[in-house]
Amino acid sequence: MRNYSIDSIKFFGAFAVVVIHTQPFRELDGDICQMLYLVIRTLCSFAVPSFFTSMGYLFYKKISILENKSTYVVSYLKKICKYLIITAVIYIIYNLLKLLLSSNPLLYIKDFINDITKISNIYYGIDSGGMFHLWYLLIPLYILPIIYLFRNRINLITSIFLILNIIGVFLQIKGVGINVRDALFYGGFYISLGCFVCKYENEIKDKICNISAIHLLCILVAFNILQISESILFGRLTYSFSTIFITFILFAIILKNNHILQDSIINKIGSESLGIYLIHPIIIDIAYLAIYRLNMNYISNSIIWQILLTPIVFITSYGIYLIVNNSYSRIVNTLPKSINLHK
Repeated sequence: MRNYSIDSIKFFGAFAVVVIHTQPFRELDGDICQMLYLVIRTLCSFAVPSFFTSMGYLFYKKISILENKSTYVVSYLKKICKYLIITAVIYIIYNLLKLLLSSNPLLYIKDFINDITKISNIYYGIDSGGMFHLWYLLIPLYILPIIYLFRNRINLITSIFLILNIIGVFLQIKGVGINVRDALFYGGFYISLGCFVCKYENEIKDKICNISAIHLLCILVAFNILQISESILFGRLTYSFSTIFITFILFAIILKNNHILQDSIINKIGSESLGIYLIHPIIIDIAYLAIYRLNMNYISNSIIWQILLTPIVFITSYGIYLIVNNSYSRIVNTLPKSINLHK
């Protein structure tokens, strides 16, 4: 049975990712605005972990029921590669066109090419040209084959990645100059957590069946408050100890009720959350580029801009994704017919 609640969580996760990247109130002066930004940013930290956990849950459920598991795994990884390559090409073309219009195109293009061809990008992803978010698609390429090979040892794999995740939190707190937003310290645990939840789905349901949704929500709120406290105490963290519990509780709620917001617009948009995730940075860049070209930079310092930019980017990204996806589908469906007509 399909779990519709996952798509609903993906909607809020996608919106949270847009919030993280639009950074409302960050550029405004005043302690209140800075504290508001910190709280909002911290509350949105559930987004990517919930995406990874959903991915692991659905992946493990699929390989648990399919006979030809390897074919599915290869097909799934190819699909991820397709999204990664197509999106990267679009962003590279966009950046090259933008740099051609700059004051010193040759110098900027040379620097851009040097940035996107670093060897470290193979693991961490490209951290320039608005492609910083594509690291999300690189992580499953490293982790899912491990999950597949050790699918019968998922408890062990989850435990190992949990230890690495905790080490990653400590490295952030200590200020060690290591990027812990990667497959080893971050994505690996949350993908394996989704697999673990899938494996013990029935047992988890039995444990939480007598816990009311209100109590689960209260626990979720309590851990979010704890997460905010961690951010205030240790500085803004990419993820914290509380993120583990928040993500698990979210999935407990999902397992308890798999029809949250079913047939709603939220559920529908959530099912297309990857498209929003891939497109939104370029929409943010275009928005800021537009006000810069129009000499209206002062708009970005207004309260209205801080409040409206996120929903505008979110809705625009979803609309453009639908247009691009539908156009791509028509072209793909038309090609075989055209080929047959010319035979």
